[in-house]
Amino acid sequence: MKKLLFIISLFICQAVLAQNTTYECRYDKFGKKGNNTSNIIEITNISSSNMRNKIIEIDLDSLSHKLDKNKIVAENLLSKEKLDVQYIEAQNKLLIMLDIAKGTTVKIKIKEGKVKEQKDYTFGRYVPERKDDFAWENNKIAFRMYGPALEAEGEISSGIDVWVKKTEDLVIDKWYKKNDYHKDHGEGGDFYKVGASLGAGASAVWEDGKLFMSKNWTDYKVLCTGKLRTTFVLNYADYKVKNRTISVRREISLDAFSNLNHSKVVYTSSDGKDIKIAIGIKKRKGKGEIKINEKSGYVAYIEPTNKKHGTTAVGISTKAKIIESRIDKDHIFIIVKVKSGEVLNYRHGAYWDKSEQFKNSEEWFKYLNDN
Repeated sequence: MKKLLFIISLFICQAVLAQNTTYECRYDKFGKKGNNTSNIIEITNISSSNMRNKIIEIDLDSLSHKLDKNKIVAENLLSKEKLDVQYIEAQNKLLIMLDIAKGTTVKIKIKEGKVKEQKDYTFGRYVPERKDDFAWENNKIAFRMYGPALEAEGEISSGIDVWVKKTEDLVIDKWYKKNDYHKDHGEGGDFYKVGASLGAGASAVWEDGKLFMSKNWTDYKVLCTGKLRTTFVLNYADYKVKNRTISVRREISLDAFSNLNHSKVVYTSSDGKDIKIAIGIKKRKGKGEIKINEKSGYVAYIEPTNKKHGTTAVGISTKAKIIESRIDKDHIFIIVKVKSGEVLNYRHGAYWDKSEQFKNSEEWFKYLNDN
């Protein structure tokens, strides 16, 4: 009976992202006596790379002992170190940040105790003072998408903007307040031009050789923001693609120490038929470096170097089956097919050469391949 329960518990907590299995999580539900209210979890790195500052997601409903959500502590059993955590109330999940060498296992005790003082590595918010932007960031990179007030002025775009940083500080509030973020004052800035494009990894319906993009987002909901992860939802007004009506819902998560967002996008068609979706990157004039690997599921673009602002690299990756990849004068993109109402998972992000987060383009390609 114990063996059967152990197998069930293994399946409850496997990889955090449906598109990318990089670790296994096992719950030790046995041998608890008396008033012991701790839970022992084993995390095994089954990827081909060492994991540093990896965010592990634990379903608290699956723990054998229920804990006070305001007193949760995660402790490395070997080192006795308290780990950074974040409780996500909307999903009743616990995020834990830790380092794991490839092929190794770490045992973690989850219990009630004195909560560790932690810094916030992520942040995101609605920005009404800047024409309804929604902006989000972590300690590596920042992004924004445009809302209804900007659309009312005639600037229509559902593309993703990038703010590059060479500081690990959270800058969104400071930069908006100063209102001079198109200049580098020592921390980075907004040098990325989105316009009416997909920008840094947005998606659109692909039909008859054309992109059919939604307009600006219409409403938002923040699911969590703070220490280790920011997650929010953007909804869009329905729009016509020939004879059918398309609705779109996008959920975006950004974890601490990651240059890549995780998008869960749902396209629904009024006729219930499958939909082709293009996931893409804005292409610039001039000589850049493009790499498309359909087998591994990623697209990388090293933009032409700007003499003043340096070089921005952008990328997307997915485990969805790619049916086609394309390069035209405006975009570099891959095309996938989804069922109406089905969740499309993919990752998208960027880095800046002046941040020195990656040494060269090959490191960026490997990062996209591994994620």
